[in-house]
Amino acid sequence: MKVYRLEFPHGQGGYVGPYNVHHCYVARMTRELDSLLGKLHLYHSPYVSDRHPPIHVPDGHSVAVRSMQDLYRWFGGFLPKLLKEGARVGVYEVDEEYIVEEDEYQLAFIREFAKDVTPSPVEGDVLKTG
Repeated sequence: MKVYRLEFPHGQGGYVGPYNVHHCYVARMTRELDSLLGKLHLYHSPYVSDRHPPIHVPDGHSVAVRSMQDLYRWFGGFLPKLLKEGARVGVYEVDEEYIVEEDEYQLAFIREFAKDVTPSPVEGDVLKTG
């Protein structure tokens, strides 16, 4: 099955999710991105609201959602702004057996067993116009 996650290029290769950006060297950290991430953390904080409960993510796992609609539901108005600041929507092919936790919003999967099938920007353009 395909899963979708918002992620940023890690400065040393690979990708990191938006809640771990401040803990990693990100290829392009701007003042605007730093501000957006601060607001996102506050908006999704379990101490502020129960609208977005956190999911437990063990080491070696990543968080994603089952559809683009779920991605929009989770990130709302933050999504286009974060994409503008260098994030991408990563698409991964992962077998159900490697999804280790799931709630009504998100799922955690074992990254080692997932295949990155994210279309390249050129493929994405072709898909939009084709």
